[in-house]
Amino acid sequence: MDYLHSQLKPGYKFMVCLMAAKGKEEFYKKFGFIDRPNENFGCGMHQWLET
Repeated sequence: MDYLHSQLKPGYKFMVCLMAAKGKEEFYKKFGFIDRPNENFGCGMHQWLET
């Protein structure tokens, strides 16, 4: 992620998406990922990051 951060201008936002193995969602939540599905999104996990 550090390389990606260095390539973006201040204030830029980007979304990181992942598919977690069943039962491993709690691990990724510790790093700020949002559990899906929820009222706004389908299956998977994601996180918005800002430079």
